[in-house]
Amino acid sequence: MTQAPEHRDPNTGRYQADVYQHKTRRDRALEIAIFIAVVGTLVATGLAARFTYGQWDVAYDTEKRSLRAFISLNDIQIIPTQLNGVPIGYMVIPRWGNVGSTSANRMTFLVNFWFSHDDLPSGYSTVDGGRPVEGPADVAPKEILNVGGIRDVNGQPLYYPQACLTDQQQNKFRFSYIWGWAKYHDIFEPDKLRVTRFCRRLYGTYVLHNDAVFNQYLCGEGNCQDDECDKYAHITPPQLPSDLCSPIAIPIGAQSARPIENATPWPPVPPK
Repeated sequence: MTQAPEHRDPNTGRYQADVYQHKTRRDRALEIAIFIAVVGTLVATGLAARFTYGQWDVAYDTEKRSLRAFISLNDIQIIPTQLNGVPIGYMVIPRWGNVGSTSANRMTFLVNFWFSHDDLPSGYSTVDGGRPVEGPADVAPKEILNVGGIRDVNGQPLYYPQACLTDQQQNKFRFSYIWGWAKYHDIFEPDKLRVTRFCRRLYGTYVLHNDAVFNQYLCGEGNCQDDECDKYAHITPPQLPSDLCSPIAIPIGAQSARPIENATPWPPVPPK
């Protein structure tokens, strides 16, 4: 049986099957080109979105760091103390300050001390000594917390008796130490516990600009902030020597006194 000839287009001279085949190839090529363009656009859009998200993430992290609370030790305040007009010693109060632009929340803090003739064993700044933890407290931006000094295990405020400092001056004790920590939360990561530690070696007292201050230096350990303090969380606190000159409970009626004028600093430099 003979197949009927296909219709021929009088204008192009092409048979219908040729035209159909030509259009099909052209359409397929166009569809492939469109598909490639769409995929390329999606990939480019995804990369751009990812880059933009990364930039926003970096910007947010930078902004968070610039705004979040940062607790640091502003100063160690020494306050001459007298009873019935007679000097009896000094109160020591660390002054915690929030240098950030947002509040520090649920802050707790602790202070410990020790007198020693020799260097203390490594890790001594992790010894809390049974001292009571103070707080919690919220510390506003740029606020300095003027509470929390040295206390005994029962929470009784203590002061350094003049006899302790006299013993140190007579070389019975070479060093007195004071160290502690503050733990708090910020508003950006409220579940993350942040830590600041401090440690000072004290070599006596002197008067500077009419204020009594300790002649103090940084310890070789115990000064850190945030992630730098993680290493201290894994240290087993050592046993400290027993040659301690103990601060005494502040008696009822004790008052703070003004620093003595023209006091002679002792010593002018740390002993070798």
